[in-house]
Amino acid sequence: MINLNIHNKCNQRCIFCNTQKLLTDKIWKETTTKKILKKIKKNIEKSDTINFTGGGEATLIKELPQLIKYAKLIGYKKICIETNAMLFSYFSFLKKLKESGLNQVVVSLHSHNSEISDQITQTIGGYDKTLKGIKNIHKLNIELIRIMHTINKYNY
Repeated sequence: MINLNIHNKCNQRCIFCNTQKLLTDKIWKETTTKKILKKIKKNIEKSDTINFTGGGEATLIKELPQLIKYAKLIGYKKICIETNAMLFSYFSFLKKLKESGLNQVVVSLHSHNSEISDQITQTIGGYDKTLKGIKNIHKLNIELIRIMHTINKYNY
């Protein structure tokens, strides 16, 4: 599997995440769509599976459908996104990604409890959006590979 970091911004502010510090300290830099397309092409010979991820939320990049279509076009069989699935609560958005070639998803959800989850992500209503996103993943028959938790003192 090729893990391709495409984006460093996020729509959550998880208490354990260091993304903002890495950006502020200029350890991570924003990339361009052109560079991402080159990486997609370069890595097809290594694996038929690509995972769009990042230090942030991959679904925030507006060119994501284009990137997924390109990956499918050049031969990736499994096209995955690591996501908090909040934007998947919008069925039409997720459907567009599926039509582009998305066929696998890994979801981050840091608690089974809405209050704890929203506390950890510092995003009011984020838990409910993620659950709706998971339901939409199932409605569209996209493979949900796993739900990831980052264990910490709030959800232990």
